[in-house]
Amino acid sequence: MSSIRSRAAALAAVAAIGLGALTTGTAQAAPAPSAAAVAEAPAAAPSAPTRIPMNSVLYRNQAWYSPNGRVQLAMQGDGNVVLYRDTTPIWVARGAMPNGNILAMQGDGNLVVYAADSTPLWWSGTGGHPGAELTVYNEGAIAVELNGKVLWTSAPPAPNPYPCPPWGPPYPGQYIPPWCPVWPFPVQSGS
Repeated sequence: MSSIRSRAAALAAVAAIGLGALTTGTAQAAPAPSAAAVAEAPAAAPSAPTRIPMNSVLYRNQAWYSPNGRVQLAMQGDGNVVLYRDTTPIWVARGAMPNGNILAMQGDGNLVVYAADSTPLWWSGTGGHPGAELTVYNEGAIAVELNGKVLWTSAPPAPNPYPCPPWGPPYPGQYIPPWCPVWPFPVQSGS
């Protein structure tokens, strides 16, 4: 009974702060797929991500899964929000634990972890993009996307393909990215 009350209180609190009626819609949390189903899934075949539409909510002890079932975004019972590949944690919403109560993919495009008193504990910073959705990828990442454009992702940034060259004059034909300092440095005139 207290579980029903806490869920009702969480939804009422979220609605009270102007987020509208959040529902689980087509993104209902489901039990993890069986080990046999995961083993039968093709490992090398790329697949589309699981798409979690706006206005979807994940409660404590629930998770959203990637298409192959090996990657899960879990709203844990201890208040932590963790992305797992199999049983290995690969990303965490810092600041959510121990007070995280719900994870909401809001209608404004922001992914937010709320405490029971409706205090936002972590957010993706993607508000202002109505229609954005959360995606869970087999490769072990989540993303907030709008029309195929990634607004935020848990994946680490790609390494810089154009690092700055070592100090010194450039050699003929060397590409120097625009963010690199130019040699020799301009000399400031003293007064």
